[in-house]
Amino acid sequence: MSWEIVLPAGLPMMNANHRPHPLQKARDTAKVRTAAQYAALSSGMPRLDRAWVIAYIHPKANYAKWDPGNFYPMVKAALDGVVDAGLLVDDSHEFVSGPDMRPAPKVPKLGQLRLVFAAPWRCRCGHDVLEHLDGPCHRPACGCTQYREPAPTPGVGVAGVGGAG
Repeated sequence: MSWEIVLPAGLPMMNANHRPHPLQKARDTAKVRTAAQYAALSSGMPRLDRAWVIAYIHPKANYAKWDPGNFYPMVKAALDGVVDAGLLVDDSHEFVSGPDMRPAPKVPKLGQLRLVFAAPWRCRCGHDVLEHLDGPCHRPACGCTQYREPAPTPGVGVAGVGGAG
C-alpha cells in the first residue's frame, strides 16, 4: 500500500546549491514544513510505524539542467512536517527508508514536491528487503545472512502499518 502527499506549488524550492541568508533559510524551511504538515493531515494517510519514501521533484519550468538530489533540504523539511503531523514516528533511519529522490515533469513557473509513502517489506532482522538483494544484509553488525519473512505480529497490520490487521 502507498499514500501520496502533494505539497502546494509555489513553495520555496530549497536547493543544496543555494546559499540563502540563515534567516531566509529558516523562513523557507518553516513554510515547507508547515505546508507538509497540513498536506499530510488532509491526505488520509494513516500513521505508519515504518515507511519507504520516494520524493518526486517537479522543478520550475526554467530549470534547464538539474539534479534531484540537490533538493534534499526541501524534502527533509517536508518529512519533518509529516512527523509533526503525527503520521510518522520519526524520520530517522530506524523508521524511514529513503527518501529516494526522483525527477518529475516540470511545473510552469512554480516548483512542486510530491512524497509517496509505502509500507516497506521487512525481514525478521527488521531491515528492508532491499538490503537483502544479493543475500546477506548490508547493515554492519546485523548478522542476518539471508532474507527471512517476518513472523506475524498480533495486532499489527501489513508490513508494519499500525492498526488492526
